[in-house]
Amino acid sequence: IAKDSTLAIQNFRFGSAFIQLFPLISLKLGLPLEKIILSYSVGFVVFFSLIYSIIKYLIKNESLSNSLLLYNVLIVSGTFYWIQSEQIQGSALLLLYFALLMPNHLKEKWPAAVLAFLYLLLFILVFIHPIIIFPLIFFNLFLYLSPSSDKFKIDKQELISLTLYFLVVYLIKLVFFKHPYDSQSIKKKKNLITLFPYYFDIQSNKNFLYNLFTDYYLFGIIFLVNIGFYTLKSSWKKLSLMVIFSLGYFLLINVSYPEGANKFYMESYYVQLSLFVIIPFI
Repeated sequence: IAKDSTLAIQNFRFGSAFIQLFPLISLKLGLPLEKIILSYSVGFVVFFSLIYSIIKYLIKNESLSNSLLLYNVLIVSGTFYWIQSEQIQGSALLLLYFALLMPNHLKEKWPAAVLAFLYLLLFILVFIHPIIIFPLIFFNLFLYLSPSSDKFKIDKQELISLTLYFLVVYLIKLVFFKHPYDSQSIKKKKNLITLFPYYFDIQSNKNFLYNLFTDYYLFGIIFLVNIGFYTLKSSWKKLSLMVIFSLGYFLLINVSYPEGANKFYMESYYVQLSLFVIIPFI
C-alpha cells in the first residue's frame, strides 16, 4: 500500500478495502511509516467493533453479536498475528448478513433497502474468500430447520432466493474471475481421492489434535455441550448438521494440507470451524 500509494486488493478480494483505507489515508496525510503501520492495526479493531456495534445496537440481535465475540476467541492463537485473512473479515460480514436476514425492526421499517443491502453483502462475500460458502450454507440450513418462532421467523422463500443468487454469483466468479492462488488451492482438494482411505494418518490431524488440547479447548468443550444438548432434546437433524459440517470441513482442510503448514496459516482456515458450533450454542 505504501509502495504503490493505492489499495492492495489481492485475488479480487475487494472486501478488505475498508481496513486498507486506514493505512492508505495515513499515507496520503504524510504520516511516517510507523504511524501508517499502526493505523493498519487500528483498522481491524475498528472493523470488528463496528460490525459488532451494528449487530448489537442498531439491528439489536444480541445472539449474533455474542457469536461474533465468541468467534474472535474460540480458535485464536496464531491467527492473532495473521489478522489480514479475508475469510476472517468475511465471517464478520456473514454474521451481519444473517442479523439483517433474521427478523428485526430495520427490516420491518425499510424492507426494500435492507433486501438490497443483503444482495450487496452476498456479492462482497462471494469475492472475499471461497471458503465462506461453507458457513453460509450451514447457517442457511440451520435457519431452515429452526422452528418458526419470533426469533427465527424467516421468510424461507427469501432465504432460498438469496442463496440461489449467492450460488449463481459464486459460480460466475469461479468461471470468469479465476486467480492462480485460488486455483492452486482448489487443486489440493484432489487429495480427497489420492489419500483415500488413509485420512486419519496424516500429520495435519495430529497437529490439530495436539492444538485442540493446548489452544482450542473451548471449541472442544462447546462442541461436546452441543452434542449433549441436541441428544437430550432428540434434535437429530441439527445435531447431524453440526457434526457433518464440522467433521466435513475439518477433513477438507486437513486433507488439502496433509503435512500441515505454519500454525497461523492452518488456523486461519480452522477458525471457520468455530461458526459450526457457535451458532447452535448461542
